[in-house]
Amino acid sequence: MGEKGNGAVKGSQTREVAMLLALVGGYLDAYTYFARGGVFANAQTGNIVRLGIALATGDAWWRFLVPIGSFVAGTLVSMGVEAWLTARGVRAIRRTVLAVEAVVLACAALLPQGGAWDVACCTAVSFVCAMQVEAFRSFEGQAVATVFATGNLRKAVESLARGIARGSVGELATTRLFSMVEGCFLAGAVVGTFLTQAMGGLALLLALVPIAASGAVITLRFPRR
Repeated sequence: MGEKGNGAVKGSQTREVAMLLALVGGYLDAYTYFARGGVFANAQTGNIVRLGIALATGDAWWRFLVPIGSFVAGTLVSMGVEAWLTARGVRAIRRTVLAVEAVVLACAALLPQGGAWDVACCTAVSFVCAMQVEAFRSFEGQAVATVFATGNLRKAVESLARGIARGSVGELATTRLFSMVEGCFLAGAVVGTFLTQAMGGLALLLALVPIAASGAVITLRFPRR
């Protein structure tokens, strides 16, 4: 269930933040795929499949294992950071995660393209994507993923079916939430493709715009959370 603050959805759990972060998620996948060696930053399912194919064909399998390991590490670090900050009474946990994500992406954008640099960039991007998905798990009372698409698609279909069958306005509202997040993820992939093809490695810097906007929404909606 989503956390509430003063009877309202917390700033970090609004659909605006979900949509902005989904935009980031789709953008980063398109960026790493086109600019950093055909590896997905977020979609570890795709990386695991490609890892299996590489193992079977003798291809460079380690290119896909590295982002998977980095995603695991990012998840663990995010959990540790949240526990550490909570124990010390720090309440701006999600904005701290966004700040870390922005700094890491800005540094990764400056890495040259090609070879080991691409691996290093994908490692950094996968790490912060894991931090994002771990820190931002609930929006408007729903478990929403901002860096994956499959689970959100399934939930959108399920809530739509229940909404029609039961005539439930609430279920249809849930469908809209998941559909809007999916649409933003797709839009991020489209925009990321165009900008990466136009700008190359530096296109990663533009992912900082929706990240900053997310932080602004959280601050404006609930300054102390």
